Amino acid sequence: PDPTSSLLSMRTSAGQACVGQTGWDTDFTEHMHTCGLRSGGAMPVAGRCMASTQGVSADCGNCLGNLISCGRQCATQCCLGTCPASEACQSCTNDKCVPSFEECAGVTPPDPTSSLLSMRTSAGQACVGQTGWDTDFTEHMHTCGLRSVGAMPAAGSCMAKMQGVSTDCGNCLGDLISCGRHCASQCCLGNCPASEAC
Repeated sequence: PDPTSSLLSMRTSAGQACVGQTGWDTDFTEHMHTCGLRSGGAMPVAGRCMASTQGVSADCGNCLGNLISCGRQCATQCCLGTCPASEACQSCTNDKCVPSFEECAGVTPPDPTSSLLSMRTSAGQACVGQTGWDTDFTEHMHTCGLRSVGAMPAAGSCMAKMQGVSTDCGNCLGDLISCGRHCASQCCLGNCPASEAC
């Protein structure tokens, strides 16, 4: 069988696949990232993941999965999915992926900044009053950094669970892990956090 026709049958060309689908944009940025990691950015797995996660039709899920798959072209500009609101990431995805997504889904992807804000607190007090946020801090940050490969939202979820704190506090700790990837060499991949260079 022709693999092209098989792929086309899995993906909708109707152009309205997500119109009227309640929940297609729920926690959009976080869920796109999670399904991207689970699927390695590959279809049809990414589409099935999004259909299940968002509670939408297979056709809508395929449009979302194709957006994930297309986004692999922008992996560098989007910091492997950890900086979707950056100008470079937005420019790349808007040029290469959003038009075909809109054609497939009939909807426009939400602004990643608004999606991320719902995922993370901007109040600046997320860990205040959270007993245990700093328990075995360095060791747990290193452990969650390894488990999540330094990527949000996995790093935040890991820290929230490890420290027994709120999701918002965990996300702040996860953001610190994610940011720390910029210092990976100076911090010996997390093995020398007390060094002067780190």
